[in-house]
Amino acid sequence: ERRAEVFDKDADAEWEMVAAVCDRQELAALRHLADQVADCRDEPGARFCAEVLSDHPATLLRFLRAREGSAGDAAEMFRTFVKWRWSSSVEEVSEMWLADPPV
Repeated sequence: ERRAEVFDKDADAEWEMVAAVCDRQELAALRHLADQVADCRDEPGARFCAEVLSDHPATLLRFLRAREGSAGDAAEMFRTFVKWRWSSSVEEVSEMWLADPPV
């Protein structure tokens, strides 16, 4: 299979898992949040181990719930998080740790 097809299947599976723990209103807010932060995917700090954080509904659900269901507030929080990751070199530290994990 091509990588894009595998990713699409993985993404669909993650959305299905998240949908199983959300009511209709929360799922709609989560999809709205995903749309609002889709432009973050190319931002420095928006990746973890080459995975785009904004592509993962489970990650976005944490932000949505932290902001009591407000997609707008969750999007603002997510953008602040991405900027913090970049300014704190989180990805670089993660790569170093993964390359040489503590014993």
